[in-house]
Amino acid sequence: MIVCSNNGTIANSTGDVLLPSDLVFVGQNLAILAAGNITTTGSTLINLSGASGSGSLTLMAGYDFTPATGGQIQGPGLYTITGVSANGGSIDLTNVDIVLSGGTGSGGNLVAVANAGALNDGSVILGTVDTTGTINGGNVTVTAPGGITIDSVTTTGGTNSGNVALSVANPTIVGGPVTVQNGLVLTGSFGVGTATGGDLTVNSLVAGTGDVTLLGAFGALDNIDVQSVNANRLNVNVGDGAATISNSGLNELNTNGSGTISLLNQTGAIVLNNIVGASQDLDISASGTISTTASAINIDNLNLQTSSGGDILLNGNVSGATFITFDADGTITQTNGVVGGGQFSITFNNGPVTLNTSVSTLLSNAGSGSTDLTINETDDLILDSQGVDVLTVNVASGAVTTNSDFTVDDLTVNVANGTFAVSNSIGATGTTNVFADDGVTSSGTGVINGDVVILDTNAALGVDASNKLQINANTFQVSGQNVFVNNNNVAASTLNASSAVGTLDVSTVGDLVSGGDYSAAVVALSTGGAFDLTSTINGTTSVSLTTDGDLTNITGTLNTPTLLLNSVSGNVGTDANNPFLVAANVTSIGGTAGGGFFVTSAATGGVNFVAITAGDDISLKANGGLNLTQNITSTGGALAVQATQDVLDIADGITLLAHDQIDITQVGTVKKRDKIVFGAGSSVLTNAKTVGLGNINIVLGAPQSPGNKIPTPKKNVTIVENGGSVLFGGKKAQAAAPGNVFTAQGADVYVSTFNPKSIVFEGNVTITADPPVAEGTPVLIREFGGGGSSASGDPQTTALSNGLDSMSSLTTALNLLPANSTSLSGFGSSALQNVQNISMNNATITSGNLASGSLNIAGVSQVDDSYMTTSAPQGTMVNASICSDIEFVGDVGFSGVEKMKHSAVVSVNSGSVLFAPTSDTTVVTPKGKVKVAANAVAMVVVEDTHLSVYDVNDLHKNSVVIEAAGRSIPLSPGSHAVITHAGVEQFCDINPVESIMHRGLSRHELGNGHRAFTSEFSVPAAIQCIKPLSAVILSNHSQAKKVKERVLKTSAIIMQLSSNTPYEFHAKPKTVALKW
Repeated sequence: MIVCSNNGTIANSTGDVLLPSDLVFVGQNLAILAAGNITTTGSTLINLSGASGSGSLTLMAGYDFTPATGGQIQGPGLYTITGVSANGGSIDLTNVDIVLSGGTGSGGNLVAVANAGALNDGSVILGTVDTTGTINGGNVTVTAPGGITIDSVTTTGGTNSGNVALSVANPTIVGGPVTVQNGLVLTGSFGVGTATGGDLTVNSLVAGTGDVTLLGAFGALDNIDVQSVNANRLNVNVGDGAATISNSGLNELNTNGSGTISLLNQTGAIVLNNIVGASQDLDISASGTISTTASAINIDNLNLQTSSGGDILLNGNVSGATFITFDADGTITQTNGVVGGGQFSITFNNGPVTLNTSVSTLLSNAGSGSTDLTINETDDLILDSQGVDVLTVNVASGAVTTNSDFTVDDLTVNVANGTFAVSNSIGATGTTNVFADDGVTSSGTGVINGDVVILDTNAALGVDASNKLQINANTFQVSGQNVFVNNNNVAASTLNASSAVGTLDVSTVGDLVSGGDYSAAVVALSTGGAFDLTSTINGTTSVSLTTDGDLTNITGTLNTPTLLLNSVSGNVGTDANNPFLVAANVTSIGGTAGGGFFVTSAATGGVNFVAITAGDDISLKANGGLNLTQNITSTGGALAVQATQDVLDIADGITLLAHDQIDITQVGTVKKRDKIVFGAGSSVLTNAKTVGLGNINIVLGAPQSPGNKIPTPKKNVTIVENGGSVLFGGKKAQAAAPGNVFTAQGADVYVSTFNPKSIVFEGNVTITADPPVAEGTPVLIREFGGGGSSASGDPQTTALSNGLDSMSSLTTALNLLPANSTSLSGFGSSALQNVQNISMNNATITSGNLASGSLNIAGVSQVDDSYMTTSAPQGTMVNASICSDIEFVGDVGFSGVEKMKHSAVVSVNSGSVLFAPTSDTTVVTPKGKVKVAANAVAMVVVEDTHLSVYDVNDLHKNSVVIEAAGRSIPLSPGSHAVITHAGVEQFCDINPVESIMHRGLSRHELGNGHRAFTSEFSVPAAIQCIKPLSAVILSNHSQAKKVKERVLKTSAIIMQLSSNTPYEFHAKPKTVALKW
């Protein structure tokens, strides 16, 4: 042990300073200078303490200085530091206690600096350091580029505690040169230069009211590790590494750098003052309140956690670019600033909490107390999982989305300027209230839940009827510009007062109960259960009610001009005696029913029935006039239409179709007021499958007996009777224009009026009663007036008898036209007029076998696997071109028909062309050739995958022949073939004209990757939907009339000789959405 009562210096300018024994300099200063290392070889104590004050200790390793010593010496000499030695030097005082305590005075200061060189890394290792003093504690400054390891440092003082500065960095000289004499630094001092790699490890730092500064963790693998620190202020500066403070008792924390700083167990409150570093991660856990100052915090990740009731107090902007987490055992209070950054996770036990934010994602977690959270967000926001009791989210401007399922007690989302898009199951056990100025939508599994759900927007809820906003609520209320909402609640749900400017489209899985009035231009309500509507529904354009089951009367008020009633699988109304009652203010009624459709209107001034389809009976009644403005179809029952007074009007071109029977009744008996009017081109058809059904009754007033003189209209009427009767009773009905055809085919047509000309047929009206007819039943055709009438005015009568036992009777081809097809003016009477010149027993068809419904193509298999439907497809008119050497000049019927130049050889690369040549013509297409003989009529359709040919009419065998796929395929009148590739499985997939009906469909394998489909097609249907063919039939052109006569004559032969099998539509299956 060296004991000295004077100041002193130990120096070695040539190498290391070795300390073999303890050093005791009572109250004196000591400096140790070494060109190399300072190392203990036996010393365990350096004690400079004194009773009234302590000396200071200066340790300098790895420095060159003058004068040279020639070895290790001790004395009072004056030394000047000239620079860093080439080999550098470290300080290793492992297990050496440094005692600089000041007794009743002040503690001494410790300065330890080391430098890296060729042989040494410039590290510092110290044992315990004590600079305490009754008055002041001494400062401790350690700077070392190679790392710092200290057991403990204590610098407390009665008045002021000493500061601690530990820096893993290169030391610098400030105010130099540094001179040392008698253990004292006379001039100059040491500063902190550039940070270096290396660890900083301290077990304990106790600085009292002093500050602690830690600089280190420069590299990503470098660390600052302090087990415990107690000080007024802790300053932590890191590079890319990590600083971990395991235990602390601090008043204030300041940080700088891009690494990770963890304050894991802070005792008591702490203030976060200057937190700097855009890439910094800061993790603080405290048992007291964590507060921020007005100084903004802008780092990468921030995690603040309190225990023991500690709060989080925000006094300025706080931002974590990637993550920001607040977990308060107490509450969270924001006095100023905004919480910003990326994902924001918040937990607290004492609410309510209100925060202004600018974050990308919000997560909240359940606390143990009252946890009501209000977030005032400035921009876009993603709602992740939420665990608070009550969540209120207010967004100033931006898009709100979801990223996780969550349920809170009550939820409010208010987007002042923006949208809310839900892709998860979110909501509340209580009330969910959502407003988004620019709209609310859901996608995927997204659904908004709540006992009560209130939705509002200035734009749209949902997108459209196919993309509705999904909710699940017991009670809900909706409003917006347009509303498309589906409630998935399987139990009954109540829709409170709701409105929309445009469309209010609301559907429920369970029963729908009204809880208020509804208003919109278009109101569409649908339920998978039943309606309980007691409120007022105002639809300025229309109201639609749809249910899966029966739709019976409601007690609410319907204020709308148009009412649409729909039952997917049940009835609208109960039956004809218990119909759905519609108030007089509704002027148009339509809808659908899987079962029956029974509606009575209270309107006395007239009501329109529009587009009604039912699977069973239809009953339509009105207390006044009644207008049928669109098609009415019963696919499995009867149709009854009844007006009480004024006009019962069937609009131009529409079709009334029923499976069983049709009754059209006007019960009024006031002359010149009460009428039944059939518009031009309208059709009334039955297609019963059971003998004895299918009658059509048209009655004005009380039914009248025909009497001795049957009151058949004088002109413009053709009557076809084939196993049934066309009967007229009372006074004469009026056929105001030509082309009206009455067909009784296995059933009766009865027309009765009390007043002459009060039942009016306005031309081209088709009335057809059509149940099955036995084979061999004779056909009687009578025509009244028109082009074929005798001079006496008596009807011309033609009897047609089928004498071929193997053939069926006249089929329904003329009467089974598409329900929505364009009417064909003048077709009925002129077509049938030409039938009188046909001898059926001598008629033959020379190519193919129309009775069997297949063509003779040798060596091929025949399979029928097409998809059939009895519903006419939409869009029936084919705008084909016409190619003919006949010049249809001046005929207005051809004004809209495109004409293709005719020659002996015509090329058609794509599209549809009707050929009606007077000379042999060859049609060349990319799929093959078609030969059309003189005076034949055929349509050729060329598309990417197939070639289709329709033989409408020809005069001899092989008039229409397809040469394709290495085969020659002849057609006969009324037959059709399509050539395609073997990958096409069904005819409906490539059917070029879905509105033409077919029967006897067969599939043929042609080889070489080709396949054919052949069939008979309905020539009358083709006339209806092929625009140029329709123009030919309607034309008054002299040469067109000759073509027309041949086509109609051949059509009549086909009708009489061919199979009784009905024609069917072959259309690709489609998903149909009802839109009102």
